[in-house]
Amino acid sequence: EDEDMFLSDNYNQIENHEKPKKPKIQLLDVAKFKKENLAELNSSIENGEVQGEEEDVNIEPFNIDNEMEHGVFDKDGNYIEKEGNGDDELQDDEEWMNNVIDTKKINQIEKKEDTKAQNSRFYMVHEALVLLKFFLIDDVNTVLQSLGRLNKLRKMAISENSKSLKYIIYGIELLSDLINILESKGFNGIYEYNRKKVQEAIEEERLDDSSKVDDRKTKLWSFKWLSKLDQIHGLYTNYEMSYWQKTYFQNNVIVKFHSEPDQDENWIHISCLNFT
Repeated sequence: EDEDMFLSDNYNQIENHEKPKKPKIQLLDVAKFKKENLAELNSSIENGEVQGEEEDVNIEPFNIDNEMEHGVFDKDGNYIEKEGNGDDELQDDEEWMNNVIDTKKINQIEKKEDTKAQNSRFYMVHEALVLLKFFLIDDVNTVLQSLGRLNKLRKMAISENSKSLKYIIYGIELLSDLINILESKGFNGIYEYNRKKVQEAIEEERLDDSSKVDDRKTKLWSFKWLSKLDQIHGLYTNYEMSYWQKTYFQNNVIVKFHSEPDQDENWIHISCLNFT
């Protein structure tokens, strides 16, 4: 328990960006010590008044300043060597700074993961498959090819400086989320699924007839004109949306699936989807 307590203290110091504190030592009053003890002794040595036991032994004057370059004296006159040299101190500072930086990085990663988790979409498998089908423009097109198609739309929107760019990117993000959800549920090889295979999976996952989509009756979609983003229209069926996509919208609308809240990132440019 005591060990945990000390570990906790060290972690808190890093969290608060504080350097570890060293115990304070009451130091010797050097000026007073020199005055009382060294002046007379050094004078005697310099004048040859102090001799060693042997004639040829030289006694060097005691220099407290030199000694203090490598240590300190406490108030009782005990000499305490410094812990390491300047390089060691620098290394300690670098290690402390690295700990602070590492802690900051960990906190940033955790915040990003929390944000990502909060923004992640949650669908039942059946609903994810139903949505996935709308990204496949024909019976041959695969999920992987759909990602490539949306990326081409993104590049075109960039080159044209189009208002649709943001909503095409939202479409790419939704498709990516659907892929991740289905892969996590055991749909290996989902990138190679085409419309037919997705429809077969929908039938297998459908719980009852109430969840079956009727293209002429089931109202699934809302839309907004890019020129009037404050006005929502809908709900409408697949049949209605498909007809208007071919004859009326002219790629000037964004759409939202009925179960999604009215948030900007849930609106997708109509060019991303096929309602038939």
